[in-house]
Amino acid sequence: WTPLGGVSGYQLAYSLKPTFKKQSVITIKKKADKVASTASLSKNKVYYLRLRAYKIVDGSKRYSAWTTVIKKKTSKDKEVPAAKTTK
Repeated sequence: WTPLGGVSGYQLAYSLKPTFKKQSVITIKKKADKVASTASLSKNKVYYLRLRAYKIVDGSKRYSAWTTVIKKKTSKDKEVPAAKTTK
């Protein structure tokens, strides 16, 4: 993903279900941080991921819409396949 200018951070949501029931959310506060810790993911499972930006305005967070859902499978050794990123 390409970091956006003028945002305060991002939220990365992931779930085992495409409906995102029982989703987990990771907050990424710096746009330079393109890698989020996903140590709790199970090996050899399919996960659904989506991302959104937020900006803090007058002390409250304003969120963008979620991105299109992507589907990724973890490998047998618990590493998440890398998504393409651009600089």
